[in-house]
Amino acid sequence: MYPPSAYNLLAINPGMAPAADHIMPLRLLIRQGGGAGYLLLLANPLNLIVTRGRTEGYDAVDGSAMIQILYAMVCCLCAVHHLIARQDGYSVRILFRSPMAFFLLYTVFCGISALWSPNPTYSAFMAFQCLAFLLLTVVIISDLCRRSSPQEVIEWIVFWVLWTVFWAVVVNIRTWGLGYLKYPFQAGVLSTGVPFFIALHLCRRRAFAWITMCFAILSVANTNYFGILPAALLGAILGDRKSKVIAAAIVVVAGVGVLYFGLEAVIQNTLFFGKEGVGWEHTTGRDKVWKMGWELCMEKPVLGYGFVAGERDILYQTRGPGIISMHSMFFSAFMGVGFLGPVLLSLYLAGTTTLCLSPYLAPAWRFSFIATVFMVVVVSTAGPGLGGRVYGSWQACLLVMTAIVVSCKSMPSTANGVTHMGPLDAVRRP
Repeated sequence: MYPPSAYNLLAINPGMAPAADHIMPLRLLIRQGGGAGYLLLLANPLNLIVTRGRTEGYDAVDGSAMIQILYAMVCCLCAVHHLIARQDGYSVRILFRSPMAFFLLYTVFCGISALWSPNPTYSAFMAFQCLAFLLLTVVIISDLCRRSSPQEVIEWIVFWVLWTVFWAVVVNIRTWGLGYLKYPFQAGVLSTGVPFFIALHLCRRRAFAWITMCFAILSVANTNYFGILPAALLGAILGDRKSKVIAAAIVVVAGVGVLYFGLEAVIQNTLFFGKEGVGWEHTTGRDKVWKMGWELCMEKPVLGYGFVAGERDILYQTRGPGIISMHSMFFSAFMGVGFLGPVLLSLYLAGTTTLCLSPYLAPAWRFSFIATVFMVVVVSTAGPGLGGRVYGSWQACLLVMTAIVVSCKSMPSTANGVTHMGPLDAVRRP
């Protein structure tokens, strides 16, 4: 076994690359996340205990709620301790001097919205939970990048996805019995699609990558398909040779399908697979919910209705207990804190995308990062994700976005005519 420094080229010599082919043992990889990483991994088994599955009385403070409150407080204290204890201030700079600052500011506004929320306590806690996991995520990714390399950040995230899938299977077996194992691919459906492209192009543990991609594709989640197919085609412009080959294969297969079966049939069996037809009206009621959401947002465009609590109360009154969110980060943000919500989220996404365009990034990394941001936008725009509470794809989206920001901010830079080497030099191609 090699020491952790053996997996970070710059810890040895920027000009030497023999250790780049070594894959860090899984046990060592998990340890690189530190105490914060272990805390995040604890969230999944805790979910087995605190899952309530209720649609009414969602804000009741019972035993499971107390566990969630205590866990969020521990996560926040751990993250704050790390931010204060690290003398280099790297994690703090990531929070305040990168696109992450826009998401941090949005989270702060979510907490302030408790002042006009119909349920101030609930809105305040949901915002605090978002803040706790935001700080914890920045600490984890920063530690991974500092202790090893951006490559290990990718490996850790893909491992986290499989960890999430495993516990989702356990929860579903508890609910539906062993019969669930006949087709378990919908487990973790809101998390498997987000890191699809970093698993495809960057993950060295090919077994982990293939499992992640299989669960994303076989999840029968139309949201994943709406993200994966267009992003794969983007590889023809931005990607490396592998990305271009995949894009060309998709075009050829789609062209043959259209030629023999027709355009509508191809779309019906891909993007709208499992739906009754093709069109805006076949989006599982999202068209109606979003239309209603827009009208409600126009009634209170400045402050909104209060983070999470206002959104849930309105949906309960208008759509019944079956719908608990707007299934769109922009509508959730707009309803929660007013027009500033979508603006801050857009700046966060745009700023992260801009970082991905750096010429220092190798083509495979550049394309994988841009495609991943696109997946975050699609998954969060059409389902529970960034912009709402810590639920659905929220954690997966935040992990990959933070990984992109930290990796890109760690790239080589030039000052006073001197090139300062950063961790991403280890993944650049000659």
